[in-house]
Amino acid sequence: MRPGDEHVTPGDEVVSGRPEPSDAIPGGHGGVGSGSGSVPRDKPRDKPRDEPRDEPASGPASGPTSGPTSGPTPEDASPTLPGSMNGQPSVPDEVPRPAPEPSPPPTEPSPATSRHPAPTAAPAAPPPETPHVSQFGPPPPTAPPTPLPTAPPTTPPTPPPPTAPPTYAPTPPPSPPAPTPDPLRALSAALLNLTGLGVGYVLLKQWLLAALCWAATAGLLFVALPAEVDGVPGGVLVGFIAFLLLAAADGARRALRTHQSRPLRAPLAVGLGLVLLAVPAGGVIAYDAARDEAVEEMLLERLDKADRIVTAADGRTFDAAEDDYRAALAIYRDLGEDHPGSKAAERVPDSLTAYYKSVAAPYDEREYCDALKPLEYLRTLPGTLGKGRLGALATWPDDRLATSLYECGSQSLGTTAGGGRLGELLRTFPDSDQAGKVEPAIRDAIDARSSDLKGADPCKATEELRNIGSTAGALPDDTGDGLSGDAASAVESGTYACGVDEFKDGKFGDAAKTLSGFAGTYKSNGKRDRAKDIAIAAEIAEARPAAGRSLPPAKSPGGGKLAYVLENGGPGPLEVLYTGPVTGSLKLASCGGCKTYTDKAEGKKACLAGKGYPSKTLHLPPGDYHFLYKRDASSVGGVRNNTEGSKIQPGYRYTDCSYVVTGGGLGDLDGLDGLDGLDG
Repeated sequence: MRPGDEHVTPGDEVVSGRPEPSDAIPGGHGGVGSGSGSVPRDKPRDKPRDEPRDEPASGPASGPTSGPTSGPTPEDASPTLPGSMNGQPSVPDEVPRPAPEPSPPPTEPSPATSRHPAPTAAPAAPPPETPHVSQFGPPPPTAPPTPLPTAPPTTPPTPPPPTAPPTYAPTPPPSPPAPTPDPLRALSAALLNLTGLGVGYVLLKQWLLAALCWAATAGLLFVALPAEVDGVPGGVLVGFIAFLLLAAADGARRALRTHQSRPLRAPLAVGLGLVLLAVPAGGVIAYDAARDEAVEEMLLERLDKADRIVTAADGRTFDAAEDDYRAALAIYRDLGEDHPGSKAAERVPDSLTAYYKSVAAPYDEREYCDALKPLEYLRTLPGTLGKGRLGALATWPDDRLATSLYECGSQSLGTTAGGGRLGELLRTFPDSDQAGKVEPAIRDAIDARSSDLKGADPCKATEELRNIGSTAGALPDDTGDGLSGDAASAVESGTYACGVDEFKDGKFGDAAKTLSGFAGTYKSNGKRDRAKDIAIAAEIAEARPAAGRSLPPAKSPGGGKLAYVLENGGPGPLEVLYTGPVTGSLKLASCGGCKTYTDKAEGKKACLAGKGYPSKTLHLPPGDYHFLYKRDASSVGGVRNNTEGSKIQPGYRYTDCSYVVTGGGLGDLDGLDGLDGLDG
C-alpha cells in the first residue's frame, strides 16, 4: 500500500465528506478503523491557527453507516486528511512518494468474488504510541511533534475540503505473447525451397532470396540444356544440390523466427511443397530421358560409323583392310558389352552378319586361297566377342574355311604352299567331308604330272612332282605314305626327262647339272650311262656350242677305230672330255717335271721332243670330235679350260699333247696331227 491510500477492512464502508470537528491528539493523525476502542490523549488540544482555507464546494456529507454500532464516537471515526490537525490543514511532513504510473481506473471488486476491497488511502502517520506498519512497505518516517500556537477556543475549526476519490497508478498493458514456433511452417518453407523455384522465400516475402533461387535454377538449365551425352558436369550438379539444401535450411530457419500478419497455413504449404517437388523430380526424369535419347543417338552414330568402315573395305584385300575391319569390330564389341540394352546394341547382330560377309567376300568369289586368311580371322572372333553374342555366326566360317583349305590346297599341289594347306585341313577338320578328299586329290595330281613329263615342260612337272611328294610325306597320321612313293618314282623319271629337255633347249649348263645329278642319285637306273654321256656333251657344249647341235649318239657306230693318244705336258692333273661319234672322258696324271711356257711355240717344241709325258690312248671311230681340257686349278692356279675340235680320219695316227702357256691358256692341237706319221 502506498502512502495516502486508505485501507478498508471487509465489512466497513467509507464515506467521504466533510469531517466533523472532534478532539484530536496533539501531534497525531486521524484514522479510520473498525471495531471499538479509543485513542489515548497525551496533551491538550491546541487551538487552531487562523489560516486561510478553502471552503468546500458542497456542505458536509452525512449518511447512515452500516456495520457494528460499538466503536469510537463520530468524531473519532471521522477520517482526516493526511497532514491536517484537528480537521485543519497543516504543513505535512516530507514523505517520499513514488511517481504515479498511468493505469486504467481501478475496478471495485465484487463482494462475491473477493473478500478484500480495493485499497484506500492510509493515514499519513500513526500515533507514536501505537505505530502502524503498512502491509505494502515500510511506514513513512515521522517527525517529532511540533508545538502549535494555541488558538482561541471560541474559533470553530474550518472543515477541510472534501477529499478526492482514491486514485491508482495505471497498469501497463500486457505485451503481446511471443509467436510459438511452428514446425510445419518451417517444413513447408524448406520443401518449397527444395523445389528450386524459391516458393518458400516467396511465401516468406523474401524476394531477393527468391530471385537468387530463380537465378540458380536458370543457370542450371542453361548448363544442362540441351541434354548431352556427358550430362551436367559433376561440380555444377553438386553445387546446385548444396545450394538447394542451404536454401531449404535457411527457409526453415526464417519460418521459425518470423511471424506473418496473415499466418501461413502450414499443412496446405507442406502439401504444396510435396506437390511442387514433382517439378524438379519430373525435370530430372525428363532430363534423364533426354540424355538417354542423346546417348542412343550417339551410339547409333557410332554403329553407323562402323558400318561405313565395313562398306568402304569391300573390294579391298584383307591385308589392306585388316586394320579397318579390326576398328569396326572394336566398335561392335563396345556397343554390345558397354550398352547391351541400347538400340544400337540391338542392331549389332545384323551389322555383324554384314561384317562377316564382307570379310569373307573372296570365298563367295571362289578365290579360295585369298579367302583363307579372312576366314581364319573370323574363326578367332568367338574368343573376342563370345559365342553367346555371335550365335550362329560363331561356326559360320568353319565349313567355308574347310572348303577353302581343300580347294586352295588342291589347286596348289606341286607348290611349296599347297602341301601345307591340305595338312592343315586334315589337322583342323579331320572329320569333314573335305578332309576325305585329300588323298584322292594327291593321287590324281601325281598321275597328271607324270603325264606332263612327256610334254613340253618336263622340268616343271618334275618339280611339281617333287613338291607333291613332300606334301604327301607331311600329311598327318601317315596318310600320305603310299602317295610319297608314287611321287618319288615319278620324280626319277622326270629328272632324266628334264635333263634331256634342257640339252635340247640349249640350256647346256642346266642339262649337265641335272643329268649329272640324276646319274649320281639313281645309280641303278637303266638310263644312268646315257645320262652321263649327255651330261658330258652338255658340259663341252657349254664352252663349245657346236658340240650341242644334237644329242650324242646313244650307240657307238660300227667299223674300224683309230688310235688317239692323249699326253699331259703340263703341271697338274688333266681331265679330257670328248664327244662325237662316241662320248666319254679320261684323266691324265700330272707331269712332275713339266713347266709352263711363255708362248705356244715353245710349248709345241717341247711336245714334239717327246719327253715321255703321262699319256693314254683312245680308240675312236672316225668322225668329228670335240674336246674339253680341264686342268686342276689347285696345282697350277687360274688355268683356263680349253676346247678344241678334231676330225679323225682313217689312215692316220693321232697324238694330242697338252701344255700350259702363261697368259695364253692351254696349248692347242695345231701341228700335232700325224706326229708319228700316217698309217697309209
